[in-house]
Amino acid sequence: MLGEETRPAHSKLCKGCVDEAWREIDRNLTSYFLEDALRRNSMRLDKYLKNSRIIKRRTVAKEACQGDKVYINEKLAKPSSEVEIGDRLIIVFGEKTVKVEVLDLSYKATKEGSKEMYKIIQE
Repeated sequence: MLGEETRPAHSKLCKGCVDEAWREIDRNLTSYFLEDALRRNSMRLDKYLKNSRIIKRRTVAKEACQGDKVYINEKLAKPSSEVEIGDRLIIVFGEKTVKVEVLDLSYKATKEGSKEMYKIIQE
């Protein structure tokens, strides 16, 4: 029968088999999306602001973009705008304006590594 070679030796699917199948699917999807992102060399603005820890939460980053407080290369940006290495961002925090240059587009950055994702140009 079709697919018998991948079926476990026992007749019922056990929790361990199902869990392993889901882990494999998750690994494949994660790999696909990371490869796609690396091919594009860009990242959504709201995700970049969160990953770089310029803004603590992605929802707050999204609200900042929707509130006309974030610019990419001096153009007003939406949360879904794509950020590329070399772009210059202007973020308005109340009375304070911060200008940064994008140096890296890491999807999984540690607290220390997130500081290397951008360079502050003006504070």
